Amino acid sequence: MTQQEFNVERFTTEYSQQEDRIRFVVTNAELSVQQLWLTRRLLNRFLPPLIQILQKEVGETQSAPSIQTFNQQRAALGIKHEPPVTATAETLTWLVSRVDMTPAASLVRIVFSNQNKQQVFLNLPVTSLCQWISILRELYLRAEWSETFWPDWIEPLSISVNPKTHQLH
Repeated sequence: MTQQEFNVERFTTEYSQQEDRIRFVVTNAELSVQQLWLTRRLLNRFLPPLIQILQKEVGETQSAPSIQTFNQQRAALGIKHEPPVTATAETLTWLVSRVDMTPAASLVRIVFSNQNKQQVFLNLPVTSLCQWISILRELYLRAEWSETFWPDWIEPLSISVNPKTHQLH
């Protein structure tokens, strides 16, 4: 049996406190839905190279951190609020065991796989990648996962999109 390529059209990323994992619910053009689970350990392995891809986009100049901060904040503000992709009891659900990334001109192709060779393909333009990185940063904050690989220019969405309007003294 040949497996049809599952290309993601829309997705929802959220933290499950009960599972202590990231739930990644995806849908394709045919509106098929799959629910993928991403562990902290796996995320900690693939997020640093993903962040490096964004850093290479800007290059290594003295103003690079400021440019990165600006790009990240602009992308976060551009997140469109849509209804979430939801899973049902019948939704194919699986644990991701491998993530492969292929950077190309102005986008990154990410392939999520499991041990049974199930695969989901996600093509993210740079702006969408910045948005997803901001979402993941926010979920790390909510999960109380503190990792040292996050650069200063990636702020959680709660800070970059909803800045506090009141100062406390």
